[in-house]
Amino acid sequence: MPYCVKCGNELPEGARFCPRCGSEVSGKERVSKEAGGSVGPEIPSELSSADYEKLKLKVELKSASRKKRWGIIVAALGFLVTLAPTIFLAMDYAKTIGQIMALADLAKLCIILGGLMLISGIAYSTYGSWREKKIKKKLGQEISISP
Repeated sequence: MPYCVKCGNELPEGARFCPRCGSEVSGKERVSKEAGGSVGPEIPSELSSADYEKLKLKVELKSASRKKRWGIIVAALGFLVTLAPTIFLAMDYAKTIGQIMALADLAKLCIILGGLMLISGIAYSTYGSWREKKIKKKLGQEISISP
């Protein structure tokens, strides 16, 4: 059975594209496990294991900073969702008792949902920040050790 050279996914017979990573697969790029070819992303042979570890840490660092950024975005959206019903109430949007009650129910829901978004965003951002510091520390140690 042929496999994708880029991601190692098993390819269906006659496939022109890998269903997992979407890369185009020609006849030369198909690799069979029985043939003993390497499956998965290729690592240049001139790359040492220490360099590979640094590269891996840099990719993890980028992922951690992305988590931190998304956490901040989710927390900000949570704050806005929490604030939305207050703005409607301040604008005197509701004219009747029924509208006021409906808006109050919406306000409760928005406060709960916004609070959850705010808390999860802060937690996600904190985790990303913590992970980022840990990786930077590890990268700093590796850089100072290597000649």
